[in-house]
Parts: sequence; C-alpha cells; structure tokens
Amino acid sequence: MVMNLKLNNNFEKNESAFHALEVNMLLKIYSSQNGKAIILNNLSFYVDEGEFVSVSGPNGCGKTTLMNILGGMDKDYYSGSVKLYSEPPDPASIGLVFQNYKDSLFPWMNLLDNVKFFYVLSKSYKQV
Repeated sequence: MVMNLKLNNNFEKNESAFHALEVNMLLKIYSSQNGKAIILNNLSFYVDEGEFVSVSGPNGCGKTTLMNILGGMDKDYYSGSVKLYSEPPDPASIGLVFQNYKDSLFPWMNLLDNVKFFYVLSKSYKQV
C-alpha cells in the first residue's frame, strides 16, 4: 500500500508559515485488551509546498493512521502536533481518497449522496 501526498496552493496560506506541513513528535497509541501498541512513535517531519511525498510500508505499520491524522479525521493522538500551513488540519478543506475507496461508499446511497455525506456530518454542507 502506498499513499501519496501533494501539497499545493489550494489552502489559504499564513505568511508566517515556513513549511506547508509540519509534524512534530507525533505519538499515537492504540489500547486493547492485550495491552498497548505504539503505532507512531515520536514521528517528526516537514514538507515544503510543491514537494511530493510517498508513505509506504508493510501492513499495520501506521500508514492509514498517519493519513487520518494528517487529514484531520483522527485527532486522538497521545502527543505531538500536526500543522498544515500553521493551522491544525481541517477535514472540511482536505480531500482524501484511499486505495479501497469502494469499501468507503455506502451502497444504499447514490453517488451524489455519498459525496455530500461528509459535508452533512461536518455541518459544512452547501446545496450543490
């Protein structure tokens, strides 16, 4: 599984921002009946505007968890920070499509209703 991230001018930039994306000491821990699993252990990196970054690795290493955090969909990490143009990621302004996108669609909804579903939940929905 490989996920690609391309940053561009689609976001309103804060002039004080130095890097388009900054991840600093990100720590994500999952707890279960069997104990705790550290998924991301003090991960730090930055990406400048226009750079192309790929995230790859074996199943279960934290790629999807990282992308969910970068997309603002998972804010339940233990410590660290994620900044997109000096602000926390806002899921309403980020588009993510995962490899198995068909598994993410609701089969009882038509295409337009699937697309609008996220916006209805985030209260950012505007009539199309």
